[in-house]
Amino acid sequence: MLDALFAEPTAARCLAREDGRIVRHNAEWSRYLVALDSTFLPVDFPLRAATLTELRVPSWTRGAGAIRIPPHRPRPGPGPLWEGTLTWVREAGLEMVLVSLHEVSRAGVDVRLASERTHQASSQESEQRFRTLAENAPDIIARFDRRFRHLYVNARAEAASGLTREQLLGRSNAELGFPPHLVDLWHSSFERVFTTGRPEVLEFTYGTGGDARHYEAKLVPELAEDGSVSSLLAMTRDVTAWKKVELELREADRLKSDFIAVLSHELRNPLAPIRNSLVLLERTAPGTDAHSRAREVLVRQTEQLARLVDDLLDIGRLTHGKIELQPTRLDAREVVRASCDAVRPLFEDRGVVLDLELSSESAWVEVDRERLGQMV
Repeated sequence: MLDALFAEPTAARCLAREDGRIVRHNAEWSRYLVALDSTFLPVDFPLRAATLTELRVPSWTRGAGAIRIPPHRPRPGPGPLWEGTLTWVREAGLEMVLVSLHEVSRAGVDVRLASERTHQASSQESEQRFRTLAENAPDIIARFDRRFRHLYVNARAEAASGLTREQLLGRSNAELGFPPHLVDLWHSSFERVFTTGRPEVLEFTYGTGGDARHYEAKLVPELAEDGSVSSLLAMTRDVTAWKKVELELREADRLKSDFIAVLSHELRNPLAPIRNSLVLLERTAPGTDAHSRAREVLVRQTEQLARLVDDLLDIGRLTHGKIELQPTRLDAREVVRASCDAVRPLFEDRGVVLDLELSSESAWVEVDRERLGQMV
């Protein structure tokens, strides 16, 4: 692409490194330079050239994308007018400046200047509206150039960083001493936006421990007239409160899942004793010890099922993952005996002998009877 530009005979072009050393130019550039008197040009003119090997570019242009070089005469007196652009580009991995100039007619310049004055007034009005909105916005708003330096910051940016505008403007995050890992994150995102021209969203945490704040930033490219990205706008919002709510919801969901898993398992436990007790009731005569034990098991396990269903219906405990205990003073031997009676038919059906040995002394405990029974 550069070869094609430099081959064009109607434009004067040169390519220079950041230090001003000209590494390439064409014949038209030599013709322009012969007519150039840099001392005649305005102080803020975006182009200075001393020789065919040296270009002097004002510092305010660096990294600013494409800058228009207005119509001008290289030296006092009659002569052709020249105009063009000064554009910062990357060539062979280096930041370079490309200057393109061509001759223009006086009449065409007058018409264009009138149009540009109108456009400039409109742009100034638009910029003023932007700054009014930005200064009153709750978000941190900043504009960055292609070298990642602050071109504009609003009041919220000053408050969040603890730095004044004078300290922020003209400096990058790295130059301001922000944490290296954040600088790498921001600058890699900035680079992608400048390269692709597409907006990007990034999240980051600033600070440590209890002082840490969570932020979400949207990076939006601002385009020059030629369609290139001249700067980017960063709108950053403090989302610490949202993150806290999000974490609380995740924790509540985890506790609810754990709670349901525990109760689902417990709901299965009474089913086998109930089923076996029903079989035993059918096989034994009323009034016998086996018949009475089977009825006791049915009553006890049915009460346990009712309690588990109540647990599931209690939305408050379901959300917080809490299982309510109902402790009472009892002899643990009773719970062990009842639990063995509940599963004894299952053992017998499978040909397994269940031997129960209980201490002769009471084992008084303060526990939830049903929970202890589930454990046994």
